[in-house]
Formats: sequence, C-alpha cells, structure tokens
Amino acid sequence: RYISTDCRIRQTIEGDTVTHEFNFKKKTKSGVVEIETQIEQRYFDLLAKTQPAFIRKDRFELDHNGLVWEIDFFLDGSGKPYFVMAEVEVAEGESRPKSVPPLLADFVIFDVQYGDKRFSSKNCLSPGVMQDLLKRIKNGKL
Repeated sequence: RYISTDCRIRQTIEGDTVTHEFNFKKKTKSGVVEIETQIEQRYFDLLAKTQPAFIRKDRFELDHNGLVWEIDFFLDGSGKPYFVMAEVEVAEGESRPKSVPPLLADFVIFDVQYGDKRFSSKNCLSPGVMQDLLKRIKNGKL
C-alpha cells in the first residue's frame, strides 16, 4: 500500500554540525503519527531535487513549564525574516498550553488552532501569503 505524500526532508545546521532528516507526519482519527529518521546527505540531495521550493528558517527552542516551544523565523531570499511563529506540542487530550512563556507573551498576536491550514508549511513558503495573513490578523479580519 502507498500511504501518502506527507513526507518532508530537513537539513539542520548547528555550529559545524550538519544533519539530514526524513520525516513522515500524518493526522489520523486517533492522533498524529510522526516518524523521523536521520538520512545520509546523498539521499537528502536526491530528494531535494524533487522539491519545488524550500522553507528557510531559523529555529530557537525555549523550555517553559515542561514544554518545549519552537520559535521559527521564516527567512526570505536575502535572509531577512518575513514571519515569526511559535508553536508547542501539548499532551494528548489538551488543546492548548497552560501558559505562554513571558518572553513571548507580548509578541503573541494570534492563537493558531491545531490543523489551521492557513499556517501550514506550504503557505509559509510564500512571504506574500504570510504578510497578507499578518495584515488580516492586525486588521481583525481573521
């Protein structure tokens, strides 16, 4: 059987260390199934040629109340951020974290609900789409 095309590849650079990862993520009736595994650079390079576009982002992690918040700065071609999004995975059965880290609280302008396709990785590829979303949020039209 073929499952789907819900697969991603990722290159991570931390200092002098470069890693490559293959990721499968699928929402099911019982929850989300996510499988990640390291792959060799040659496989990453082969798969990268099949992708129409890549997201460039800087990611920072912040621990707060036992949860790890991931703050992503989406970068345009010149390396400037055009959108910033923070997300956190909560325990199964919970829909939101108990609190937002104080470091982030003053910057949160919209609470994205799980599964909101407007904030999908595919949409985040486009600075124009994300800037339009940001404008709609600020104008109270979202």
